[in-house]
Amino acid sequence: MTRPQYIILLTLSALVVVTVLAILGANLGFFPGAQQSQLAKWGPAGALAEIIALFSFVAKIIFGKQPGRFSLLIGPPETPSNLRDFDITLIEWVQENCFVLYGQNSREKVRVVPSRIGRGFRVQFPAGLVEKINPEEAMELQLKDRKGNQWNVKPFLPFENVMPLSVVEPIEKIVRDYGDEGA
Repeated sequence: MTRPQYIILLTLSALVVVTVLAILGANLGFFPGAQQSQLAKWGPAGALAEIIALFSFVAKIIFGKQPGRFSLLIGPPETPSNLRDFDITLIEWVQENCFVLYGQNSREKVRVVPSRIGRGFRVQFPAGLVEKINPEEAMELQLKDRKGNQWNVKPFLPFENVMPLSVVEPIEKIVRDYGDEGA
C-alpha cells in the first residue's frame, strides 16, 4: 500500500468512527434535542454510505489489478567455461540497442543497469509489458555493448529471476576487446 493510499484509508476510517459516534450520541440523547434532528434521521444513511465507500476503497486496494513490474538479473556467461569468471560489469551497454523479444515478432527496448547484487546487471522491462505478454511464452534479450559486440539472454519465461548472459560474437573477439581486465 502506498503512502497516499494509507493516508486516505486512515482518513476514511476516522470519518466513519466519528460519524458513527455522533449518530450514536444523538440517538442516545447525549445532545439535547438531537433525537429529532436531521443527524438522528439521516445520520445512519450517511454512516452507511461512508462504510460502503471505505469498503470499496479497501477492496480496490486488495483485489484491484496491481501494476505489474518485473526485472531480471543477468550474470556472466556459463559457456564457454573460460568466460565463467568474466567480469561482465566492465561491459558498457548501448541502451538504444537493448531489446526484449516476445510473442510473435514483438520487441521493446529494455534498460540494462548495474546490479547491486554480485557481478551482473539488472534488466528493467518497460512499464506495461506485463499486460502484453503471455506468462507461458518465452522471452529473449538482444543486447549490444559499446565495443559492437552482440550478446543475448537465451529464451526464458517471464518472472524468472536470474539468467546467464550468452555470447553471440566469437569468443576471440570478446577476449580481444576485454583482454585480461575481464578475466
